[in-house]
Amino acid sequence: MEILQNIRIIAIPSWVKIIIYILLTVLFVFNIYIGASGVFEHGMKDWAEAATNLMGVLLPIIIISILFSFSHSGIDALKEKTESLLASTLPEYLSRIAEENGEFYDPRTTSIPKDKKQRHSLVTTNLHKNRCYCDYKIKAPDLCQHGNDSCDITHFKEIVVRVELNVRKVNFNLFLEKDNIEKNSVMKHGDKENVLGKSSKIFELFHHSSSGSSGLSQENTGNDYITYRFNNTILERHIGGKLYYCIVATANLKPDFLWDPSEKLYFCQDMMFMVRSFYSENPNLFSSTNK
Repeated sequence: MEILQNIRIIAIPSWVKIIIYILLTVLFVFNIYIGASGVFEHGMKDWAEAATNLMGVLLPIIIISILFSFSHSGIDALKEKTESLLASTLPEYLSRIAEENGEFYDPRTTSIPKDKKQRHSLVTTNLHKNRCYCDYKIKAPDLCQHGNDSCDITHFKEIVVRVELNVRKVNFNLFLEKDNIEKNSVMKHGDKENVLGKSSKIFELFHHSSSGSSGLSQENTGNDYITYRFNNTILERHIGGKLYYCIVATANLKPDFLWDPSEKLYFCQDMMFMVRSFYSENPNLFSSTNK
């Protein structure tokens, strides 16, 4: 059972795949050349047939040997899949925080148009090898200036989030700059105790988003995967020399999350919609940026 489990979660590096593709191409071209030589040149028929048969025997052995020599399984495979999700798949969806302008068309006569990129957000991260957590800075169109329909984007807001992914659980952090919170009328400027002691005031600023993300309308069946539970206390964290108040949420993931493509896709799409909801509900709480 353990062998089958390791095979299921096996991870093959991209460079190994490239080598295999090149090897297959070379062998294919070589076989065509040998076959053509055996047909059009006298005295090479037996040699071509033998070479082709030998190549057919060696090819599966070569491919299997390369795969098992350089592929990862067990813990290494899980670490690689975690890094791939955090470094590639999730940023791709976080870049779509801002909604695109939707032009209506008849799907019976028109093919699905390509995604327009003028409203894509720039996503940067600080992920390093062998880490299961990272921060994301999302440079999104300023909804206060442009709304959801503008195409001419000249003003931006910075959304900072952290994702901590440890195989079967995810922690989500939404960072809000201290100065932006204290400028809001519900907080007194410089009153740290007021902010940390009355976290509910901050949650009131995102009542719709936090309620929807936590699935308050759903019954808790014990299998509430990717249903976020928000910490009632706001935390303090520093990033890049700035002090942030941090909204923290936690969700369970399915046991086979890291090697189930449908679960990973759902997770990334759900994360994108959640961050979009927080940002759209109160964009004034996020800092302007042109960097």
